Amino acid sequence: MHSPDSVVTGEGGYFEYGCVFVADRTFFLRGVGSSGQSNVEGGTDAECFNCSNCRVQAGDTLRWFMEGNLVDPMSPGRVENHVVSCGGVGGGSSTTRILLGPTAHLDAPNGGEQLIVGMPAKISWTAVGGIEGVSSIDLFLSRNGPGGPWEPIATGEPNDGTSEWIVTGPGTNTDENPAYSAFIHVVAYDHHGNTGLTDESDAGVSLFDRSTETMVALFEAEPVESGVELRWQFGRPGQFNGVAVERSEGEDGPWTRLDVEARSVDGLTIVIDRAADYGKLYHYRLVGTTSGGLSTTLAQLSVRAGVPIPDFELSGVGPNPSHGPVGIDYAVAREARVSVTVVDAQGRGVARLLERILRPGRYHAVWSGELSRGGMAPSGVYFIRYQAPGKNLVRRVVMAR
Repeated sequence: MHSPDSVVTGEGGYFEYGCVFVADRTFFLRGVGSSGQSNVEGGTDAECFNCSNCRVQAGDTLRWFMEGNLVDPMSPGRVENHVVSCGGVGGGSSTTRILLGPTAHLDAPNGGEQLIVGMPAKISWTAVGGIEGVSSIDLFLSRNGPGGPWEPIATGEPNDGTSEWIVTGPGTNTDENPAYSAFIHVVAYDHHGNTGLTDESDAGVSLFDRSTETMVALFEAEPVESGVELRWQFGRPGQFNGVAVERSEGEDGPWTRLDVEARSVDGLTIVIDRAADYGKLYHYRLVGTTSGGLSTTLAQLSVRAGVPIPDFELSGVGPNPSHGPVGIDYAVAREARVSVTVVDAQGRGVARLLERILRPGRYHAVWSGELSRGGMAPSGVYFIRYQAPGKNLVRRVVMAR
């Protein structure tokens, strides 16, 4: 009985091939069969040539067609083929099925993990099969769900099962809450450049950026006669492909993107919302779009259109308690020098966020949790102090690491 030593199977594990039995003397065919072994499901179909009533003469051939599947494409498999006869000796052979192109399986992160931007993360996989084995691995990332767009993490990695990745921003979070929308994708190549079955995370992974909102150095809104003037400045210009302002009459939306012309003055981007109705309270948020197409809310504040700000205010500090950045909303009633600092429970200054002359308006600042001397603030009670002419306002915040 003659059959191939090995057969390359198609994507998904499907295989088919023919094998031939040559009789060495006359016998009656009693049976043809195959026994699935080691991860193979197969079937048989036999046909006799140059014989009648299945009496096979010496030198006659029996063509045998096999088809089936690998039960688990991650593993190779074998099938044993055999002929059983009366009055003669049967035969048998064994053939290994090898998947065309290697199969890759992502082991971790596979859903539910929280990876920190700027920190190392371990990506692990299993890849087998292919012609002459697996030669290399490519890893890809989508920040916006399983549909992509995909950006490369690493290419041409050796198939050693693990790769360390320093997690890059932007994060999937827009505030202190993790957002599980990132997916990792793994592709394996064999020594002939074939790819087979690929794999990605079963569920979303969080890329948590502790300093998401600190990318905005300044975001402010000032009531003016013609509506609301909004101004912003980034700590690292050019980090977003696009930036837009959205407006809502409710704090949680729905949001409408403003179609207004922006101008730049001394590093500040300025727009005026002339459609804002006098005396109405509006909420504005700044939205950045990354090169991968992910939209991220960078900062948010509220202002009453056209109505002068009556006093200096420290209007909001949150989230509280916080596991990451803390947003700070304050108001400037007239042009003045103001400062925003962070002090610990003993009254010692630990971080200075702002000290400068500001125009009238409502402002949003962020404490990333970093200390002026370096490192992150440990868990504990802290106070946000806002100082302006005739004002010394304090709000308590708890850092919960």
